[in-house]
Amino acid sequence: MFISNLEKENIHTGMLNLHSEVAKLKTDLLVLTAKIKVLEERKPEATKPARKKKPMTAAQKAKQRQYQKAYNERKKAQAMATKLLTEETNVST
Repeated sequence: MFISNLEKENIHTGMLNLHSEVAKLKTDLLVLTAKIKVLEERKPEATKPARKKKPMTAAQKAKQRQYQKAYNERKKAQAMATKLLTEETNVST
């Protein structure tokens, strides 16, 4: 069977490309196995158990509602001021 020189060169370059890809994959495999080994050796950090919340009294609930209402109003006013400021700068430019 006759194989031309061009076909031989194509096969040869293909093999060289495959060898370089295999070398890259071997390196990646080595790096990933090292990372896995490091992660497996790490000890999980001790976590504190969640504290149970104390039940709130009616007065505490009312105070919390009042605080939350004031906070939301402040945030809304701040958002409105930012919106007006951006609109003014857009109009002036």
